[in-house]
This record gives sequence, C-alpha cells and structure tokens, in this order.
Amino acid sequence: FPVTIGVSSCNIGDYINVLNYPSGFEVQDVNRAILTNTKFSLTNTQMESLILDTTIVGQNYGSPMMKDDGNVVGMLSYAITDTNDLTGGISSNLFSPVLDYFRTTYSGTTLTSYPLGYLGIYYSPINLVSASIFGLSNIEGYYVTGTDPSITPAKFDVNDILITVDGVRVGVLKDQYPLSTEIFQKTPGSSVTIQYRPAGNYSTVSTKTVTVASFTGSSTYEVNRYSRVPVFL
Repeated sequence: FPVTIGVSSCNIGDYINVLNYPSGFEVQDVNRAILTNTKFSLTNTQMESLILDTTIVGQNYGSPMMKDDGNVVGMLSYAITDTNDLTGGISSNLFSPVLDYFRTTYSGTTLTSYPLGYLGIYYSPINLVSASIFGLSNIEGYYVTGTDPSITPAKFDVNDILITVDGVRVGVLKDQYPLSTEIFQKTPGSSVTIQYRPAGNYSTVSTKTVTVASFTGSSTYEVNRYSRVPVFL
C-alpha cells in the first residue's frame, strides 16, 4: 500500500513497524516495536530520536519506520549493543524538509550529487552544560568552535551562538531543528538571515545576513551529528 512521509505525530506507546532487509539478505523482514522515547540524548546531543523497545538486526540503517496507517515517521539510524540494547531512528520532522527541498529543486535532473549549503564553521550544540558555562538562561542554538580557513572572511566568530536560520529555531530541544537541516537545503550563493548571540555579549541578539558557500568533498566535515566531535557546516 502507498506510504507517506510526513510530520511525525508519534506518542510514547505507539506501535512502529520497521521494514528492512536484515544484513543485506534478499528476504524482507518486518519488525514491530513499541515507541519508548521521542527525545533521546546520545553522546551529548539531543535530537528528535524515536527509540524502540525491540533490537533490530544490524545493517538495516536507512529503513523506514512507519505507523500502521502507512505514515513514515522516521528512519532507522543506529543500534547500540555494547552495554544495553538500543535501537532508534531520526524523526521525519528532521529529514522530510530536506527531502522536500531536493525533490522540488532538482526534480527531473540527472545529477548524481547535489550542491549543499555551507557556512564554513565548526559547531557544537548548546546543552545544559554549555548553557551554564556561557551563562545562558535558555538552552538553544549552536556555538561556533572554529572556522574553515578557506572561507574568507569568516562568517562568524568563535563562540558566537547561532539561534535561528531564516526564522527557524535551531538547537537540540523541543521545537528546535538541527543547524545542518536548515543550511544544507540552502542553495549555494543564496542569502540567509541568522540570529545569533555575539561571543562575550550573550545577553543580546544580533542579526546577520550572509551568503551561503558551497560544500565540497575536500572540506573537513563529519556527517555523523551524533559524534562527540564538533562538526563542520
């Protein structure tokens, strides 16, 4: 039956079905699990993660996670079995805007890769610990930990805290989106308006309009946003 990829409306206790091909075998497998968490903190990063009560066989990452009505609410992304079994996926709230952007912008093209927006910064999320260090009253945004020397002049300074991208709140808590979700779908060469708290003056909010650069394979970049290492964007 047809499925849809939409905004996740999951609640803890909902049944989730995962369609996959375990370990690359040709026989399709279906797992049915109960949703146990919709906001899970993994390696110091909290995203809209959908945690299941059933361990899924390895090498199924990228498999759709759907409710009984056919609505795809997430994508299986990780499994941890070294200490406690843990299986989860990224909410469709995060990846569907990016899919919609590429599908709309590049429909009918024969491209095998797509240009990605790039700010040329290292960044790390504001969480309870970093908010305390910076003296912030709100847990929101990402702080700049370094800049790409190939992007000159630098668009932001180290320890600037980016909090919105074109009006969309970015961060790791409820109703905030990953910075990468918002920047990747910006066309290189386009302008983006970013609200941020300037380094050393976090009680104020400034606005800056910058031109998005183009990400290239030579740029130092870590795609795994669950990593403890600050990532480039």
